[in-house]
Amino acid sequence: MSLAHRAVRNTTILFVARSASKFLVLGAFLLQQKNLGADHYGEFSLIVVLSTLSSILGDLGLQIVYLREASRENAKMKTYLAAVLAAKIPLFVLALAALAVMAGLEGPAGDAAALNLAVHAELASDYFSLRGLDRQQQLLDRTVADYARALQLTENLYHGGASAIADVQEAQTQLESARTQAEDTRLRRAQTEH
Repeated sequence: MSLAHRAVRNTTILFVARSASKFLVLGAFLLQQKNLGADHYGEFSLIVVLSTLSSILGDLGLQIVYLREASRENAKMKTYLAAVLAAKIPLFVLALAALAVMAGLEGPAGDAAALNLAVHAELASDYFSLRGLDRQQQLLDRTVADYARALQLTENLYHGGASAIADVQEAQTQLESARTQAEDTRLRRAQTEH
């Protein structure tokens, strides 16, 4: 199977899987709305918003930072994990306190405040998602550039007789895989932004 054929096949599989996922989410939404009714679905949505907001407060992007730094330096993984956990414990307490305050809102003023919270939670979630995708895109762009240089070096070694054609093909596959991931991340960021 050629490299181009694999890239097209993988992109098609990814597109079909994401489309199916969107339809499943739509079906679950319609089923929940039908079974819960308007009032209970509103309460359910409020619970989802409050839990999302508290999870944002409890993380503040530390998971992404930990994954990035730990992947760069595996030897320091335990040190990074300890630092992230030490930072997350006070954030968790803060998130629980905020959740308790938000859950205590009642009446018409509480409904307006809940709507305001829902909008802010969605905005915060989108912001952190976009920042994470931006960082991932930067990493993937550097990876594509590095793999392109590695492919060039491998081809030079092959033409000089110091490397096998299998090494060149492996370098091509790595480069195309990284390019596909970079394009997928660009697409996800555009979808998240709009």
